[in-house]
Amino acid sequence: MSIDTLYHVSPILQKFIVNFDDFKMGKMIGQGGYGKVYIATHIPTGKKCAFKRLFMKELTGKNLISFCREVEVLVKCDNMFVLPFYGWIQIYPYSIITEYIPNGSLFHALRHKPGAPNLTCTNKTLIAIGIANGMMSLHSVGIVHRDLKSLNILLDENYLPKICDFGLSRFTDEEEKQMTADIGTPHWMAPELFESTAYSNKIDVYAFGMLMWEMLTETAPFKDLNAVQIAFKVTRESLRPEFPPATPRPLRSFISKCWHQDPAKRPTFSQIYRALIKKAVYFPGTDLKAVDNLATEIKTQEMERLKRSNNRIPPLINVKKQKRQKSPRSKSFGRNSELSLFMNLPHPNLPEFVAAFTNMLNYLTSDMYSVFNQSLLQLFSINNINEEPLILIVKELTKLLSRQKFFDAFIKDGLHKKLPLDERPVTCLYLQILLQITSHSPEVVDLSFMQYLSPILSNFPGRILRIISPFLLQLEKMENSFDIADFLIKNAEPFLIYAGDDYLQTFFHLCKTSQIFFKARFEYIINILCTAIMSPDIDTVIADYSFVCFFFDERITLPITVVTEHLKIPELCDYAISYLLRKAHIELTTDLVSVLLDVLPRNRIAFHPLCKYLSSSTQACQYTLKINSNWMANSAIPLPMRISLVIIIESHTLLRTMLAASPQFPILLENILKTEITELLSIGCQMIYKLMPNQKFIEKLSEDKLFLKYFEVIKKLINSGHALHAAISDSLVMIDLLSRTMLVNDFLPYIPTMITLLLKPDFKLSAISALTSLSVYPKAIQIMKKSNIESVLQRIEVNIHMKPYIEQLSRNLNK
Repeated sequence: MSIDTLYHVSPILQKFIVNFDDFKMGKMIGQGGYGKVYIATHIPTGKKCAFKRLFMKELTGKNLISFCREVEVLVKCDNMFVLPFYGWIQIYPYSIITEYIPNGSLFHALRHKPGAPNLTCTNKTLIAIGIANGMMSLHSVGIVHRDLKSLNILLDENYLPKICDFGLSRFTDEEEKQMTADIGTPHWMAPELFESTAYSNKIDVYAFGMLMWEMLTETAPFKDLNAVQIAFKVTRESLRPEFPPATPRPLRSFISKCWHQDPAKRPTFSQIYRALIKKAVYFPGTDLKAVDNLATEIKTQEMERLKRSNNRIPPLINVKKQKRQKSPRSKSFGRNSELSLFMNLPHPNLPEFVAAFTNMLNYLTSDMYSVFNQSLLQLFSINNINEEPLILIVKELTKLLSRQKFFDAFIKDGLHKKLPLDERPVTCLYLQILLQITSHSPEVVDLSFMQYLSPILSNFPGRILRIISPFLLQLEKMENSFDIADFLIKNAEPFLIYAGDDYLQTFFHLCKTSQIFFKARFEYIINILCTAIMSPDIDTVIADYSFVCFFFDERITLPITVVTEHLKIPELCDYAISYLLRKAHIELTTDLVSVLLDVLPRNRIAFHPLCKYLSSSTQACQYTLKINSNWMANSAIPLPMRISLVIIIESHTLLRTMLAASPQFPILLENILKTEITELLSIGCQMIYKLMPNQKFIEKLSEDKLFLKYFEVIKKLINSGHALHAAISDSLVMIDLLSRTMLVNDFLPYIPTMITLLLKPDFKLSAISALTSLSVYPKAIQIMKKSNIESVLQRIEVNIHMKPYIEQLSRNLNK
């Protein structure tokens, strides 16, 4: 092995080294400045591979670092969306061997190159999910890609992504949050890469935003600009590619957050992945069932990965030859020698540790379990152990815990509370062991166990919830169960900040399945629910609303300002409305009423809380008229809804003058006329005369020719044979009442029709009343006389109700 190469890579890579002579080279499939890529076959295993052979005969300096970096990334990240690593050659010809991916790059697919697949919207959404999951995995182990772009995304046989080309990648130190810039591809590069030498892993998020835009438009960002122009415009002018006009608002907002100028305001890949699998964001036309299916597959693959994480076998190794041969015990091998094996292990960072530890396992029997556990405790007490020996220890421990006697000894010796959870590189592996333990024996969860987990609560809240979930599923059967529940309640803050969704769902399950828990602790959970609603995480807020609405209690009072803001967010709007409908008493604000009116055109459910508030509150009705009465003329709101809201407002007698003064009210009336629906025409008349209108309002309607249009519609419907009983009756009442205030000239042409209605039993009382009110005006008298009203009056049968009107009408006619 090359000494220079060995110096730059971790020891774990030794078992991935392969021999050049073991490969049969096929055709060349790619070439770049670094070397050539061939399709190759690994002769011992028959595996088909992509064989990346570098041109350089000797690797030094940056070339050596870049080569070692790519190898290190590939072996460190075992994720279904990261290009699977098969092996590497550490001497000339320097080579990297990966899985062969048949469908080329995303770049070629988006540009419909010959032989590239045609991607549907569903394919694009699934590709975005895969890239987010793969990048989440890379970032979780401290890897920044630094050159994420469509050329570095390969597509497998299912058109799912494989992230590749890690020559520019680098690892981040836990203490070092910033890195130094080298190079990247300008079109996808974040502004901080142009301006500064310091940057974080958020440069990959920026590049992901560009990738999303690229998939949306199927074109490269800034394709008409050179590198210098891009650098200037991106940094100084905050230039970003333009969205197509039809881009859905959630997708536009999501991409904009990813490429935000301020890295701190860009989401993490964990947040991005959650948004995608929760279907908060997707490309238009996506089959959402396919998203669910992929999410399930990812979970399954992740479980498989965790199972093999401690026993990852290099793909190009002949496993049969690699099996460990157990060292047979010599009959003379004494007890003291066995103890010596267990108690005198070399330091884990020394090269001989792996062989010594493996040898110790060969002699491990049930009577030595406690001694072995003491050895483990000694190992756990050592600081700064390298990652490779830690992984070996965890891998073997996982296997041993499947033995019942070892499991019992492990718990008895209390090692489940002594695992070194502060060893950050392998903390997740230790937590996986704890999940293995609690799944087998939930009763190990007690208050001391929770206190042991407390120091890492802020870093791994979701995992901790999963670890104790087997206990919580059997809450009523467990001793001291309320100690654990109370621990969760008292430590609400870190859970809500970092795993709010899972945390609330945990309590939801407990309240739903245990009446004892619900009765004893629900009043404390109310405080948590009122706090969680203010979370910036959308999934936490959705879980909160779901909880609140399912177990609704009037004691739950969510901040109305927060609920109002949630009404503006499409993903939360329905949930906020559901809460408002359940809450009997709410603090009404102008903002709340205004936002409900704004939301109504795109979310009809907002109509119900609006009706509720307008019916019970004169103040709410005032808000609807004072803030903005444009809703009355907004055609995006169904006409019956607008009419209903006006009728409710009109029921508050003190507001009728304000309603009549609204410039939008006549527009609503004209919208009613255009329908030519008799029932709505009747309602329109009622709305007018119930306002008890003044002269100014009547003149406004007359100026708008509303009465003239109304009677034209009535005549048209009469001529077409429609049954208009209600509409005619209401029009007569309207004429009657308005004529008592002033003469409306638009009523005069309708006088002959009213006279003929005197001969119809259903209308004669309303008609005589309206004619009597009009008869105080000389113009009306002239028309009545020309229409022979006196002869008609002689022909009608007069009842006691009509008599006063006929007498007054006769007097007016004879003046």
